Amino acid sequence: MVRILFVSFLLSCFFITDGLGQKKKFSLKKKKVNNFEITYDKAIPVAPGFEIPVGITAFLPKEKILKTPGLLEGKTPWEEYTIEVEGGIFKEGKIFIDPDPSAIKDLKVVFKAESIYHPGTQKTLELDVRFDIDIMANFSGKNGKAGAFGMNGTKGSNGNNSASTAQNGRIGQNGKDGKRGSDGEDAMDAAATVKLYELEGYRGTLLMINVKNESFDKNYFINPAKAKVLINCNGGNGGNGGNGGHGGRGGDGGNGESDPNGNVGAPGNGADGGDGGKGGNGGNGGDGGKLMLFVDEDAKPHLKSVQVSNEGGLAGQPGRRGEGGDIGKGGSGSFVGKRGHRGAPGTDGSIGNPGEPGPEVKVVFN
Repeated sequence: MVRILFVSFLLSCFFITDGLGQKKKFSLKKKKVNNFEITYDKAIPVAPGFEIPVGITAFLPKEKILKTPGLLEGKTPWEEYTIEVEGGIFKEGKIFIDPDPSAIKDLKVVFKAESIYHPGTQKTLELDVRFDIDIMANFSGKNGKAGAFGMNGTKGSNGNNSASTAQNGRIGQNGKDGKRGSDGEDAMDAAATVKLYELEGYRGTLLMINVKNESFDKNYFINPAKAKVLINCNGGNGGNGGNGGHGGRGGDGGNGESDPNGNVGAPGNGADGGDGGKGGNGGNGGDGGKLMLFVDEDAKPHLKSVQVSNEGGLAGQPGRRGEGGDIGKGGSGSFVGKRGHRGAPGTDGSIGNPGEPGPEVKVVFN
């Protein structure tokens, strides 16, 4: 008992020491840093209400680098930096841009970062808030998952050789059936309000599109001459059916061998191949959602910049049949053994049903 406790104590010490070593390895404390660089995810629109992943790279001597978690997948903790954000807030490796554009000074989001161990090394990233980028509000159902493929059958074992009568080969195993694809999910319903938006200091027309449902409420801002908002309420696509497994090859017949008197034994026959498995059926597509638009009269000329879609999901494709296993060969001996038969192929699965489109989008002018 004492020995077990001692071993547990040693293991605990090892893990604690290893953890402290890893923390020190990725820390900037007591390390010379040549430069810092701030990067951000350029695939995300720099627009009110959006979340922009950011990262910091520290360049050390001898071409060593240390990166922050999240966007850059590093291990230097964010706690080692002092962060300031104008036009939003910072949390867990992301800039959360203020959802109200009038609260963003000069329409610039400013991100400042400084290592707590290297005073005077502050770096600044300035991002211009843009209204000329296409934006998608997605309420579509999730696509169904593809069905698993059936496993191939294993080969039948060969017959043993013999000086009298050799063994026949064993039949190949049948392939397993492919699984059915899962159904796509139905889309969520949504409603959108479209109106003009006046922003002090901005030259140009702005639209504010408020999109919401039971669990979502967000404003999008675009210049209708340069961008559009796409609202998707499409059903999810059905998952494809899995392919059937191929049948296993039949085992070969054993060979007849010579006995001490020079007589050759009879050979074994080859076995049949296993049958192929059936292909899985495709899943059904989900139904499109219900969508309503409420449009102010003065925003009516810009309605073409708000695009909507509530189609049904596509049907999942059928899984292909598994092919029959190959024949086992007859053994040789005083004569040639019979060959087996090729296994029968499986059957293809059936295509799923497409989802129903949502009802016609209703537009109400205020």
